[in-house]
Amino acid sequence: MNNRLSPQLLQSQSQIVVEKETINKNALGSRGEAIAYVRLTEGYRFNLYFMGEKAQTIDYLLELRDKNAPFFAFLQVKTTAQHEFTQAGQLKVGISTHDLGLLINKPLPTYFVGVDEIEESVYIAPLFSDTIHGYTSSIPKKYKLEHMPSEENKKVIAKLEKDIICFSKVVKTRKLKYKTKMPI
Repeated sequence: MNNRLSPQLLQSQSQIVVEKETINKNALGSRGEAIAYVRLTEGYRFNLYFMGEKAQTIDYLLELRDKNAPFFAFLQVKTTAQHEFTQAGQLKVGISTHDLGLLINKPLPTYFVGVDEIEESVYIAPLFSDTIHGYTSSIPKKYKLEHMPSEENKKVIAKLEKDIICFSKVVKTRKLKYKTKMPI
């Protein structure tokens, strides 16, 4: 079949260059949200509800089922495919200052969840602490959920669970005394 093609066409075909693969950011974000979902639900303690594209700055509503009542938290998930760390060992994935401000002011505990797509690891950081200023460029690796279930993952989930309950008790979101002004 090659004898039917002109020499110029044969030469031009051999010089075809495939463009460098670009990352589809929507697909990367969706994959990161899925990885976060899997890691956070490993211990069967949390229900995660995806908030959809319409929810401003919130990716998941986390529900913790306690013996007496549910507790809730908001999660913002950011994903990187670079597997890069700062000199301090923090994963290079950030949240915008604008989104950070919106999340801090939510009435429930909020957490920044960084996903390393290469390792399929998840890093969790509370957004109601004194050390959030650096989250615009990276996330600490202190609370890491590894790719495979482990004892360390269980400890991180237990700390997250305790943190959500303690936050809720401090702000007394579970014991509102308000009675509706709209009687039925």
